[in-house]
Amino acid sequence: MTRPGSRESGSCATTENTTVARRLSTTKTPKAARLSMTDTAPESMMTNSNGDRAPRPQAEVAGDLSGAGTLNGRAGTSVFSIGGPDGRGGTAVGANPYELLSASLAACTAMTIRLQARRRNIPLSHVEVGVSYHHGSDGGRDSFERSIRLEGELGNDARDQLMQAANMCPVGRTLGLTADIRTNDNVGIGSAASYDDDLNELPIPYIDPD
Repeated sequence: MTRPGSRESGSCATTENTTVARRLSTTKTPKAARLSMTDTAPESMMTNSNGDRAPRPQAEVAGDLSGAGTLNGRAGTSVFSIGGPDGRGGTAVGANPYELLSASLAACTAMTIRLQARRRNIPLSHVEVGVSYHHGSDGGRDSFERSIRLEGELGNDARDQLMQAANMCPVGRTLGLTADIRTNDNVGIGSAASYDDDLNELPIPYIDPD
């Protein structure tokens, strides 16, 4: 799932320039968003389109076709804006789905490293993970480029254990079924994949309402 080539210097393991989705922001859900984010039903239950009670999904997204086109997302107790092409030639404000996907891998990697450190009493004081998503060239597999920075009184064995833990990340295992996850020092990987471009390239004809 990951490719060899990880290199560590001091207490850090880094890669080429990567980005972490940092634009998750709290927003108020419009009244017209019928997929309610503030339902009075118990947290574990919701009402589906047929009026039946069903387990509440882990994440929900809702939005109107009017306005700027920003969607409102809920994951657990977090509410945030989701951006991207608005279908009218503009771009809605918020983290786009590729950025959220990268953020998911970065968060899972950091949490898995933290779990390893605490369970094994490794003196890790700070962890920082950066992830960006890239398309494969010439029909090759897509990839996630990941940088990991570790700080603390860490020996070589401790750093090795933490880096191995990064590869045990559950989200990474899922994404690794269809894409490579690289944690190394290679440069010149290319620019991150553009969600806007990919969405706009879908074979959906534009019909001018006028």
